[in-house]
Amino acid sequence: MVASPPPGSRSTGPDDPGTAGTSAIPPPPTRGRRAAPSPYGTIVKGTCPVTHDAAEGPTRSPASPLVRVAWGVLAALLLIWLVFETAKYGGWVIVAAVAGVVVPDLSFLAALSGPHEHGRMPRRAVPFYNLLHRPLVALVVMAGCLIPESSAVAVPLFNFGLAWLVHIAADRALGFGLRGADGRQR
Repeated sequence: MVASPPPGSRSTGPDDPGTAGTSAIPPPPTRGRRAAPSPYGTIVKGTCPVTHDAAEGPTRSPASPLVRVAWGVLAALLLIWLVFETAKYGGWVIVAAVAGVVVPDLSFLAALSGPHEHGRMPRRAVPFYNLLHRPLVALVVMAGCLIPESSAVAVPLFNFGLAWLVHIAADRALGFGLRGADGRQR
């Protein structure tokens, strides 16, 4: 019978059952850098090939996965409806649908002027961004199709609002919600 070593000590001899057939792998050289502790092993600073300028804190909405899935299902259903409507009417309705998808992100043009941190929108652009990313605004635009007498105006207006709503639902499904007063995603 082979005696096992006392707890806390480690034998490296050939009779040790814990090291039979294995070889010790030396740690990577640190080249004068301190190793950062990690639950995934030793990480040597400066040796990671992937770098990025991520801002501290969350960059996406903290919405629960169930809420994001619900927004995703809504976005998919609205997209199917939008494709059906644009195929049915064609012409200016296609232009209105493309414009409706793009318009909410025009608020980023207001964010281009002036300095700001990565992942953070300038404070003066936040109200405009939040206004264009509210579903109620898109629904009001869709309801605006009830005002004109001509279907040549009403149908593109409805599809513009529908495409806008698709954009908002897709953003929420992907975790991009409204912005806080400091310009970060809330």
